[in-house]
Amino acid sequence: MWLFSSRKTGPKRSVRPPCHSYRPRLEALESRDCPSGGLLDTTFNGTGLETVPPSLMTSANANVVQPDGKIVAVGGTGPYAAPYSAPISVVRLNRDGSLDTAFNNTGSVSLMVAQGATGAAVALQPDGKIVVGGFAVMNSFGLPSTEYLVARLNSDGSPDASFGKNGVFVYNPANTAGTEHVQGLVVLSNGSILAGGYAEPRNVGSFSFAAFRLTPSGKLDSAFGSGVALVHIGGNVSDITNAMTVVPTTGQVVLVGQAGSAAAVVVLTGAGKLDSTFNGSGYALYAGAQHFNGVAVQQESSTLYEIVVSGSGSSSSVVGRYFLSGAVDTTFGGAGTGFFTIDSGLTINTLKLEADGSIIVGGSQSYTAGDGSQHTEMAVGHLSANGILDTAFGPSGNGFSYAMIGLDSSVYGLAIDPNDGGILACGVGSGAGAFARFTAP
Repeated sequence: MWLFSSRKTGPKRSVRPPCHSYRPRLEALESRDCPSGGLLDTTFNGTGLETVPPSLMTSANANVVQPDGKIVAVGGTGPYAAPYSAPISVVRLNRDGSLDTAFNNTGSVSLMVAQGATGAAVALQPDGKIVVGGFAVMNSFGLPSTEYLVARLNSDGSPDASFGKNGVFVYNPANTAGTEHVQGLVVLSNGSILAGGYAEPRNVGSFSFAAFRLTPSGKLDSAFGSGVALVHIGGNVSDITNAMTVVPTTGQVVLVGQAGSAAAVVVLTGAGKLDSTFNGSGYALYAGAQHFNGVAVQQESSTLYEIVVSGSGSSSSVVGRYFLSGAVDTTFGGAGTGFFTIDSGLTINTLKLEADGSIIVGGSQSYTAGDGSQHTEMAVGHLSANGILDTAFGPSGNGFSYAMIGLDSSVYGLAIDPNDGGILACGVGSGAGAFARFTAP
């Protein structure tokens, strides 16, 4: 069942009637005298919404837009849970939302690595090659484990034989067979690839932030953090990376996620060491959220760069900004705290920056159906570069735009079209890879 609609209420929970039809339906937007930003873009599949068959992708976890406007997304074809027995899925859509059959002749590529794999990150190289990150399920030391995975495809979807082993790099540090995931990728100007994620050595019982660097040919660069940089903030708690980025002027690596029950920012030097110039310790914790899950570097001037983060807690979602010194920028968000906070059924999963530095966030909004059951819909919002909610964004004048694909849908990845600033959201909708395109702010 695919039910396509767009919300016209504010970000509070609302009651929806139960759906009795299995026929797709697009609900027209109400007429408003407002800017066109944040509306579903009907040049994309006629509705602004699209799904791919579950046989090709059950969840689109990350996406990127090529210079020609085509959309590349990665995810999986099975559940994001053990035993992870399905392949990584990579799909490419045309600007209008249709599968691009020039990509592997079908519009999709399945990467079956070892016993199974899942894609969680994607990046583009200047030459058009596609870099995919995630994990592979291996049998290490006679026991199953998930291991770091980075793969590279040529622009036509074929494996890049010049990278790793037949286009794939899989790595498990010696004696740490347990859990290793790649959650973020950055292609550096020299062709090297930075990967950020987390690791749990077997029987340790807690995770660590992790990052490593690959040469352009897909070999581990031992000059970065002695192979893999691991950061454990302390105690028997889980330190998990959800996203990463790089400061362009300094090469600092920024990892965001959680440390126990607090949201965390970890900064490494370009050599993979904890950077004590950030907060004196190389990391900062924020108790106002349980985890950060989105990060970007915002250029404030020719010499000033700041770190923008997004995250969620048990009852609220936040967007905040840090100086490279590790101090919170209290001019951000309008409340003197350095954070924009929204208390509602909204969960923020990711963020991206528009060319003007303004901030797009994506996630899900909860709602109650007529039968009393709880569900979620896609949610995309817009803030100014300084963290003020843009109430001209979206059809309801509250800074957010919503879209339903089935009863349950959510945004996991965001990308900005470099041609027109359009917003490409990917995620899940009723068990399939789901996509939405919104007009630029």
